[in-house]
Amino acid sequence: MENILIYAPARSGTSRLTVALKQALGLKKKDVAFEPFKPRRRKNFPGSDLAGQVAAIYDRHGLVKHLWNQVPPDENKAIVTAPAVDKIIFLYRRALFAQAMSRRLSVTTGQWGRLGDARKTTCFIRPDEVETQIQFFLYSLEYNLRLVMAAPAPVCVVCYEHLYHSRAVVRRQVINRLSAFLTQHLSVGHMMNHTSPDNKYKPADHYWQAVENYADLVRKFRHWDDFLNKYPDLLPESIMEGDHANG
Repeated sequence: MENILIYAPARSGTSRLTVALKQALGLKKKDVAFEPFKPRRRKNFPGSDLAGQVAAIYDRHGLVKHLWNQVPPDENKAIVTAPAVDKIIFLYRRALFAQAMSRRLSVTTGQWGRLGDARKTTCFIRPDEVETQIQFFLYSLEYNLRLVMAAPAPVCVVCYEHLYHSRAVVRRQVINRLSAFLTQHLSVGHMMNHTSPDNKYKPADHYWQAVENYADLVRKFRHWDDFLNKYPDLLPESIMEGDHANG
């Protein structure tokens, strides 16, 4: 199996995609690493430099999930350009407001999965925090896309809104692209089940209950969910879903 890196920002559906690929590829738990490049986790791997640690990680695992907000830009560059990385899946989210709200809600409540009964988890999220988070996602998206496009490994760009689309035909198109990119047969059943929106909580339902000022935040920032569609020139053409042979 080739060494695969899932490279993405926080709150972009990476955990679900990683689990889906694990099952669809018939991998075992030991074959998958979740966020091993966090500084506190690197001590488990030998190597005097980051490239050496990446190689050590891939000696143990074939599928690795990494969030670029967890390490500085120079370390992200070392990770995506490491010789041990054979292929990169670049997952991103176009709805910047929804992504920012997901991030701020998780940071504020300390809950990173489902909220459960959101009515028991209420909080107030400051507008300036949401605005800062949106700007971070936007600019880090542009930077990191350019970073992986300059890396030697081939890249498959996947949009969150397509991967987890309500229409099965849209999800299947993405899954077929991933299968062709990885040159391996993926269990479509596993992939379709894990990416079904029925198996993901609906953010708006929880936000309305968990965030006291959610309605005000919607009025102020909702236009950001369509920002990348209205201004496509802000990002390279390659932000559109596709496969890119680098090097």
